[in-house]
Amino acid sequence: MRIAALLIFLFFSEAVFAGGVFKTIESKIIEADDKGAVLEDSPYVPIGSSGVVIRKFDDKHSTIIAGAVVEKKEGDKMRIKFIMFDMLEQSALPPLKIMPKKGDTVILNYLYNRAFVIAPNEDTYLEILSDFPQIDWIHPDILAAFLSKEYNPTPKKEDFQKVCKQNTSMLLFFAIEDKGYFVDCNSFKILKEENIQAKEANATLPFYSRIKDIESSIFNFGPDSIKNYDKYYKKLLGIEK
Repeated sequence: MRIAALLIFLFFSEAVFAGGVFKTIESKIIEADDKGAVLEDSPYVPIGSSGVVIRKFDDKHSTIIAGAVVEKKEGDKMRIKFIMFDMLEQSALPPLKIMPKKGDTVILNYLYNRAFVIAPNEDTYLEILSDFPQIDWIHPDILAAFLSKEYNPTPKKEDFQKVCKQNTSMLLFFAIEDKGYFVDCNSFKILKEENIQAKEANATLPFYSRIKDIESSIFNFGPDSIKNYDKYYKKLLGIEK
């Protein structure tokens, strides 16, 4: 228990206040039940934003006890649901079983300083990096290598979520046509839409990376390739045509 708490505390203290496109927001739980909690609303926190719940034990000791996702907003309040925080899961250590309660601290827009970019070609990829220099962009080769190892050329929501957790990030950026979409890895909700200058070039599938020809497994009963980049990711994100 003490070792697990120390690991989570160190992770929290190093990562939580890093800057980026989204402002990290800290709020106290006003009321809580076994499924979620109510917080003061913030204009900087969109529905779908995720974060963590922090329990402070004393002036020197605090730890992450749960994850959180913003479900809805009503008046000057917002409702979060609790989710498991398994980014630092250790098989040799028992999970923390502490229920959030009134007075606990919630950090939202958590780990939004690092992100994966999903772009159709290198020129668009480089344009996005230039437009958002405040973000620590994780190279798409890491995502492509994961898909290659899994023999999966058609990434699903669960694939993105797994790679996000493996790389200490909770933010994705999808470049689709002339729009860019910031997406939360936990909720897979669109948080923010940006206009981008898409570069005219053939799309690299499933997205731009330096890893070519991600093969499909004979045991993969889904589609063995993406036929149209824009249509595929629009459908994945639930974007209207």
